[in-house]
Amino acid sequence: MITARVLGPEGRGILAIVLTWGGLFATLVQISISDAVVLLAGANNRDQVERAALSVARLLSFLLAPACAGAMYIVMMRYGEGIPVLVGVAFAFFSALFGIIGDMYRGILRSRQKFFYLQAFTVSQPLIYCGFCIASFMFLPSVEYFVAAQIISIGMVFAMRAATMKVGLSGEPNWHIGKQLLTIAATLHLSTAARLFTAQADRIAVALLWQPEIVGHYAVAVTLSSLFTGVFSTAIRSVALPAFANRTSENLSLIVLRIMRLTWVASFAGTAATIILAPAVAPILFGEKFATAGTMGSLLAVAYAFNPVKDVLFETCKILRKTRIIVLAHVLFIVSFLLVCASTMAFIGMYSVILSILVANVASLLFVSMMVKRNLPDVTVGSWLRPHYATLAECLALVSGASSRQETK
Repeated sequence: MITARVLGPEGRGILAIVLTWGGLFATLVQISISDAVVLLAGANNRDQVERAALSVARLLSFLLAPACAGAMYIVMMRYGEGIPVLVGVAFAFFSALFGIIGDMYRGILRSRQKFFYLQAFTVSQPLIYCGFCIASFMFLPSVEYFVAAQIISIGMVFAMRAATMKVGLSGEPNWHIGKQLLTIAATLHLSTAARLFTAQADRIAVALLWQPEIVGHYAVAVTLSSLFTGVFSTAIRSVALPAFANRTSENLSLIVLRIMRLTWVASFAGTAATIILAPAVAPILFGEKFATAGTMGSLLAVAYAFNPVKDVLFETCKILRKTRIIVLAHVLFIVSFLLVCASTMAFIGMYSVILSILVANVASLLFVSMMVKRNLPDVTVGSWLRPHYATLAECLALVSGASSRQETK
């Protein structure tokens, strides 16, 4: 809200361009060490796995962070004047440097099931950044200031993680385990990289094809669309995999269905709330210049509605060791997105991006649902899409603070 009000549509668009490309490159070089640690670490080898993961992450960060900065420089130069090139390069470099090792720390926290610390660190970075945003009123805020604030907040959270996880990581690493981690991480990274492009496809397309002012409006619309639904996807990706890991195949179907039903109800409620509230709150929160972003945010909320449920299916595929399904689903998403966007852009302009996201999400969801059904016959679209009284009752119990211990049949 502060960046939108302070910078205006054009400045907010320039900030979105820098953060979008920098975040894309930084995430692309994180090769899923977090998931590899969760899958490989056990009661007998946890310390060895953690030491090996730290050594691998340090090596990769020093190798890949400069490459990330170089790619960022090439992309920023194509925009010409008005883009803070050097600050953008610094953002990409430090995001990659801290991100690779930070992903390893997240894996250790997940394998130890320290979910409180995991979520605390996840929340800390945006909170610190918000503090810098509020402090911007005491200075002369600019795009450079807010990018620097992102770098500092990422670095502070990284330092806190490193201080917390320092205990138990001393000693010589086992490079044989390190090779195992790299093998698992590289395999999983295919799906992670594909997911990265699907998650950023709309923002990349808007940043490439339209002027910074329009990019600024779209960035605000994305923020509005994720106010009530984005948290579910984040929680599922962070918690679902370690929660599933110790389950047997006999009850996996029931667990997946239970989580999918709860996720769908929560996502549906969040989407409905966003559709109603986004047009009204956009000018209040972000300023009158962003009034049109409210309607765009409502449409984006509909396009993103199935993302949390799809995340559950993706995590299920990881447990089943069917990462190929995830990769194919993302490829289908990208192909569908490009086809719809290219065929409708001349008629509806930027709204073709939103329509493309909706069509691509539905197509990839149906595909991964059919593939999961082959391994878990009870997990069908109809089994989680239709409302169930038990699911609604459990939602009410969760909201009221009670703990439901009944199995959802």
